[in-house]
Amino acid sequence: MLKRLGDMRWMQIAIKPAKPFAFGTVDGVPVFGFPGNPVSCMVSFELFGRPAIRQMMGHPTPIIGTETAIADSPLGRGPDGKTHFVRVAGERDRKGQMHVRSSGGQGSHMLWAMSQATALAVVPDGDGIEAGGDVEVIVLG
Repeated sequence: MLKRLGDMRWMQIAIKPAKPFAFGTVDGVPVFGFPGNPVSCMVSFELFGRPAIRQMMGHPTPIIGTETAIADSPLGRGPDGKTHFVRVAGERDRKGQMHVRSSGGQGSHMLWAMSQATALAVVPDGDGIEAGGDVEVIVLG
């Protein structure tokens, strides 16, 4: 229906969670199509929706930056051709360095881990991040 009403594009993005995504306009109004699983939807919103809204509002820094954190526990994964956004809970040490650990189960239907997350760890394709390793994070909130 949206394709009939406007200019829409549907995409498969190589990220986990949140692979399917749509964007377009209907009568000049931006329309986002987020995945159906709740965590996939939330991660997609943080990566694509929030920066777009900030841009449209004229925010001076629409793109939310990353910072380097230390993984206090392993952030495991297997190679699959995707970047994984692992929900993590983090806190800063006395020097201001962010330390993170998994906030719980990482399934795209697991809302508890998302509700406990203070950041998304950007884990590139491969075997994951070992405990003590550096990991880029997007701080939430």
